[in-house]
Amino acid sequence: MVKKKSGAKRWLKLILAIVLLLFVVGGAVYVFNYSGLFRVKNINVTVTNGINGLTLSASDVFGGQPYTNILAPLPSIDMSKFPYISSFTITKNYFERTVYVQAVARQHEFIWCMTATSDCYWVDGTGLMFENAPQVSGGNLNVISDSSGRDIGMGDYALPSDLFANFAADINLLNGLEVPISSIQISDINHEEMVVVTDSGPEIYFGFTFDPVASGDEAVIRQAMQSSDWSKYCYIDLRTMYKAYTSFSCA
Repeated sequence: MVKKKSGAKRWLKLILAIVLLLFVVGGAVYVFNYSGLFRVKNINVTVTNGINGLTLSASDVFGGQPYTNILAPLPSIDMSKFPYISSFTITKNYFERTVYVQAVARQHEFIWCMTATSDCYWVDGTGLMFENAPQVSGGNLNVISDSSGRDIGMGDYALPSDLFANFAADINLLNGLEVPISSIQISDINHEEMVVVTDSGPEIYFGFTFDPVASGDEAVIRQAMQSSDWSKYCYIDLRTMYKAYTSFSCA
């Protein structure tokens, strides 16, 4: 009889423990999902570096997926839907029950126009074509006319990263010297070079395989601009590192 009573007590304790555990789990689930204790009060989305008043909502960022509990995992962000955004940074303030989303917009550095299709794209500092751009007439340091015949467009890179870095350095050099530009042309990408047509001056040939600053190209162009022969030069050829060639003849 003693053993039977002892076994019954153990079963009773086990049942009570299970009931207590279920009560605790159920209470935790209720608090987590329904009490409002962890309910998100606000999702604050800001966009930096944007132009034309670019704004995004939480619904935009999370693709319409609701996010109501501050302790729950965040919904995934489909970056393919935001080619004009370079990154998202998300932080949570548990005391305020607020989620802060900071989106960094891509910089509109260049307009890259494919002459074969007449399509133009905004290009950021990495060379990514991320947004449609207007066709711009007239000389502009930031407008590139690409007649290379390549099949590239939205979401592609205008040039491989190493070549684009040197290309951007060429443009920055010209911008710093305030060279008057009529057009910037890329015709054969296999040659990895571009032709800059100046206004009332020579054509300038740049190669993309080296840094123009390291090659001393700035001093060459500055000296040529200060010369009385600036308007007489046919071209200045800077396609070979540490060397510059000029000609008064276009033959």
